[in-house]
Amino acid sequence: MSSKSAADIRENLRLFFLQHPHVEHWVVAYSGGLDSSLLLKLCSEILPSDRLSSLHINHQLQSGAEQWERFCSEYSAKCGVHFESLAVNCQSASEEDARRARYTAFEACLKPSQGLLLAHHLDDQAETVLFNLFRGSGVNGLSGIAANRVVGEGELFRPLLDVTKSEIESAARELQIAWVDDPSNLDTSYTRNWIRNELSDLLSTQWPSWKSTLANTSARMRDASELHETLAQMDLKHCQLAEGVLSLAALSHLTLARKKNLIYHWLRFAGQIVGSEKQLESVSKVDLNAKGEWRFKKVLLRAYDEKLYLTPSIETQQAVPFDWELSDEVKSFAQGVLKVSRADIGLPPGMMLTIRTRMPGESVFIESRGGHVSVKKLMNEHRIPPWLRESWPMVCSLGQVVAIPGIWLDEKVCVKDGYLLNWVV
Repeated sequence: MSSKSAADIRENLRLFFLQHPHVEHWVVAYSGGLDSSLLLKLCSEILPSDRLSSLHINHQLQSGAEQWERFCSEYSAKCGVHFESLAVNCQSASEEDARRARYTAFEACLKPSQGLLLAHHLDDQAETVLFNLFRGSGVNGLSGIAANRVVGEGELFRPLLDVTKSEIESAARELQIAWVDDPSNLDTSYTRNWIRNELSDLLSTQWPSWKSTLANTSARMRDASELHETLAQMDLKHCQLAEGVLSLAALSHLTLARKKNLIYHWLRFAGQIVGSEKQLESVSKVDLNAKGEWRFKKVLLRAYDEKLYLTPSIETQQAVPFDWELSDEVKSFAQGVLKVSRADIGLPPGMMLTIRTRMPGESVFIESRGGHVSVKKLMNEHRIPPWLRESWPMVCSLGQVVAIPGIWLDEKVCVKDGYLLNWVV
């Protein structure tokens, strides 16, 4: 692999910008370190000043953080680039908490048609693949660092992933670029630093090209990851009964590997990263009659009535009773919303209603069934999930239940061209 000069890197960046004409403004995530200093310098030579700015995230974790921010401001001005700094509060000094705070800031400030540029390079890619391998990651983790993804209202790009650290150092010396060194990069209590400062040289004695080899591996893993996601989407079409509901009967026709793949991606689509292989396998092995619950950080999975339900892991909203003059207005109730639709037979528009939850032992009179039927029995018959029953809305008029959305409607109070109520969670 031939070495890239500063001119080569600059030309690659020029072509990169031409390939993304939809991005109106570029923002360099500028730490002040070697990599982002070179990226900022080269971008400033290619892009007009009104299409480029720099953004520094001050993690406030080191005593020299203010001086570092000042350096970034001064160097941005030297490059003719507008500079902005954001201070963030990290929950701890850990790599993960600092990263989480940094990306939260990126998401908050990135605007539509803006592209955020990060200076990750080939060595970072190789180290990430190795780090994820040690963690026992699957194909997604071994895909390494993504070259491009959505962040906030904009996009994130890493245009230097095919450039080595040594090439960046050489280009920086060639262009006489100044930068600051982060002293925490020498702290080998951080796993990534240990890989970079201790393990890397040891590996290089046995496999001189291990970094480029692992970078190539990450590309193959990205292909595999894309195929896994495509397969999951195909299986989801056959197994999904409704938004957030899978058929356990349909799942049972898949191999265990395909079940795990489908559930893994189903959770990822809901924003949940699955870190426990044991938990994933437990969910994937549920049988048709299973009843149970699996708690993840952001979501809950529940098995009931030959189905698998996916719901956000949030506090149940208190079901506060309210009075309502019936209209087509959407009303919030508990963790869901009441939606109205027109029907041949339904409740009269403008009818005065009270919306509340059910009472213990409550029943409704159904003439076609010869008398009163308990609400509990009706919910059992309609296979209402147990975790929704206590907050299911009861629609009352003049103290009498006239409707249970999605379950029952009192025909005695109905009119032609009326309203039907549905509770959507």
